[in-house]
Amino acid sequence: SAAPPAPTPTPPANYNPTPGEHPQHWDPFLACTRAIESGGNYQAYNGSGPYYGAYQFLQSTWNSAANHAGRLELIGLDPRGASEYDQDDMAWTLYQWQGKGPWGGRC
Repeated sequence: SAAPPAPTPTPPANYNPTPGEHPQHWDPFLACTRAIESGGNYQAYNGSGPYYGAYQFLQSTWNSAANHAGRLELIGLDPRGASEYDQDDMAWTLYQWQGKGPWGGRC
């Protein structure tokens, strides 16, 4: 039987989630990727990676995207603990930086 999903961690005290809707939230690539990866569930978890959040980030990929974006407060944060805006921001950062490859090019 599958292991139960890891509980969503409490974000660290130094993390101030960005509220609201990301300007690229409805970009066709982000919308397609969210639908395929998680059905749009920002709390999604897949133990096979493990993969986290709406875009099913590996923690190492999330950390790299956060570093690339200069969002140092996001490094080490479980993506599920980040706001929808911040998950969108890291996905958009990774897409602009590395293209569709990190998600297998399905969208």
